[in-house]
Order: sequence, then C-alpha cells, then structure tokens
Amino acid sequence: MERIHKNLLTKNECQEIIALISSETLSEKIKTLTGAEITRTYLNEQWGYTFTRLGPPEAQKYIDKINNIFTDYTVVSLRTLRYPYKACMGQHTDAPLPEEGNSNAGLIIQLTDPNMYKGGGLFMGKELIELEQGDSALYSYTTPHRVTQILKGVRIICNVRLLKNG
Repeated sequence: MERIHKNLLTKNECQEIIALISSETLSEKIKTLTGAEITRTYLNEQWGYTFTRLGPPEAQKYIDKINNIFTDYTVVSLRTLRYPYKACMGQHTDAPLPEEGNSNAGLIIQLTDPNMYKGGGLFMGKELIELEQGDSALYSYTTPHRVTQILKGVRIICNVRLLKNG
C-alpha cells in the first residue's frame, strides 16, 4: 500500500516544523484529540531517536493540509522523530496508541534535506524508500519498516498517524 507523495510540504514548511520542535517554549505535556494529557517529548534509549508530539493549534495548518490532500484519511496525531548520529529504528509495524486515538495508517514526511545526513535509509519491507525534503510515504500499519543507522548529520521526519475513513 505504500504511496509516495512528492512535495507534500514545502521546504519552508519543513523548516517551520523543525524550528517549532526546537523551540524552548513548547509545553512538557500535550493534550491529544482523545483528551488525554501525555508527555510531549521523550528519548527512545534503545534506538537513540527523540520523539516530539505536536498538536492543535501549533500544527493545525499541517493537519489541515494533510487532511485536504489525503481525503480518504483523517489525521489522528502528528509527531516528529529526530535521528542524530548513530540513531536508527529496528524493523517493526505500527499499532494504534489508545491515548492518541484509533489509527491504522502512517505517513512519513521527510523534513530534512537528505544531503544533510548519511545513512538513515527508510526501508518498507525490503524496499528502500528515498524521499526528498517535503516528500511523504503513506503506509498501512501492517507494513514492516525500519530506519538504518545515521552515519553523519541529523535526520528529522514527521510521522503522522492516520485513520482510513469508512
């Protein structure tokens, strides 16, 4: 089911999201669409990436844009993953998180220019998915995927949890 969408976000929009997650004014907790209050940012010690959740109103324009382009889906949550040197993510499939709401598909949006880092290959199944800044890959939660180790620089992506309508 993987579907590549070129230029989902502009380079400026990618930079806006990176600046937003780098801001020291973000709260420690975030309220999800289900009303749950959960931790905004955490470090995954096993794989070495930092995970930051974004929500309305700070990410509303991106949520609206994604909902308008992927009309068969509804955005449930939006978060970023920052992969510094040596970070990776092992092969896995996604699953809904009750505190964020029901979801069954994911959308990975490349926020950093891929020329700014080495490594960090996104594999869906056995296929290498190469995304330029602003490009996205839509996938079902049943699709195994992984990210290879970052060898130089930093890779930042946006991971959007979606619910297929109907």
